[in-house]
Amino acid sequence: MALACRSKERLGRLRVIRTGSPTGCAGPGRWLAALWAAGWPLLVSCNDGAAQLETPSGVVSACLSGAKGDCKPVAELASESVALGQVSSAMSDSSATLQLDVGSVAMGKDLTRLVTLSNSGDFDLPAGYRIGSVRMLYSPGSPAEGDVQALECWSADGTKRCEHMDSQWRLIVPKGYAPKPGQTTAESFAIRFKAFDNKPRSALVRIGLQGIGLSALTFTLHVATKSGTPKANWLPKDVSFPYVPPKHCATQEVQLVNTGGAVLAIDSIDLAGIDNSFQLLLTDPPGVDSGWHHGGTAWTLVKPLQVAVGGSALFQVMFCPASDNQQLGHVKLVGNDASAPALSVAANSSVPCIAVSPTWLQFGSVAVGSQSPMGLTVKNCGSQELLVHELQLTEDKGDAYQEFLMDLSGLVASGKLDAPPPLSAENPLKLGVNEQATIDVNYAPANVNQAGTQDTGEIRVLSNAYAQPVIKLQGN
Repeated sequence: MALACRSKERLGRLRVIRTGSPTGCAGPGRWLAALWAAGWPLLVSCNDGAAQLETPSGVVSACLSGAKGDCKPVAELASESVALGQVSSAMSDSSATLQLDVGSVAMGKDLTRLVTLSNSGDFDLPAGYRIGSVRMLYSPGSPAEGDVQALECWSADGTKRCEHMDSQWRLIVPKGYAPKPGQTTAESFAIRFKAFDNKPRSALVRIGLQGIGLSALTFTLHVATKSGTPKANWLPKDVSFPYVPPKHCATQEVQLVNTGGAVLAIDSIDLAGIDNSFQLLLTDPPGVDSGWHHGGTAWTLVKPLQVAVGGSALFQVMFCPASDNQQLGHVKLVGNDASAPALSVAANSSVPCIAVSPTWLQFGSVAVGSQSPMGLTVKNCGSQELLVHELQLTEDKGDAYQEFLMDLSGLVASGKLDAPPPLSAENPLKLGVNEQATIDVNYAPANVNQAGTQDTGEIRVLSNAYAQPVIKLQGN
């Protein structure tokens, strides 16, 4: 059967269009005659030396640039250098799985993966093929998915959805072949994921291929998301304030680190397990929450705290006690890591403690001009060094004489006082754990008391312990 280029003829049910040179078109041969005899309405065209057969089910591509022989394109599908599959005939494997690792995608953010189709057909016998259509089949997994869905298919430049690209895909020619206008060596489309929640998502993408065989083929791409697992860790894992005096405050810094494989999302922080003398503040990242939050409450963040894989958030922990009582507790995270460890907090676990005995020195009746000594014992009842920096002695203001006296000379000899008295912050009485010291207190009356009266006074002991014991003095 002779065909002439630049002519149109209708031979029964065979319609032939030749637009190239006679040498640039491969002769249809017996396979074309067989199709015609079988009742297929065919369209043969030559554009830039390419012959195409249009059948009821698609377009069959023939040789390019006048090549003659067994010209077959081979569709190679890949995503970011990862091979997905190959189609060279109707018998080829026509499905693959594309797994999207979305663990590092923060809520409301996007991840885009390109799917690229190339042609690994014989360069010496070049043939092209093209994408006929790309369709994504996806069911939304969240009520928040509306016009924007968790999985979508777009053109490579992100300007058009795949279903609007049917007539705009170019002819894909073998690598190394110089493409003409309307041709390319690779064609791509984008799979776009948006994080609405931590639920997995899946979709099917059906890619219609024209030019591989005598009918259009469909390559099915199974798209599935993999979220990974977030892992929360505190650094340090516990916060300790050994001793903070009442009505004072101390602050420490702690990091929340995500060592897992997915974004850590925290919605609230349970502070019910700590005393209200503790407060927490989120300082970094900014804009998530502001202000200090007291213990004993549930802290719902203004916006969810999202910690990227390998990232961290910064908190301040403040302790402002009203007493020197020991405090212990835990701070719990509420989010997408159900196994997140609690932050342990402890305070005043090593409180200085002072004990004195007796608490009332009663000297009884003492003759004027003589004196009566008694011993006052000061003991460290705590778990850290006790520093006594002042002994405040006061007497009855109605008596002009000083009749109560303290003798601290023995403290220097015992090594509990570095320098001679008086005591001061720079020269305190030092007592180790369970140590004690005895202070001599003398009563030396200067005159006879009026009937019914006694000499009185008191000693107030000031130290690094919160308590300030007072010892009553009484003599006659």
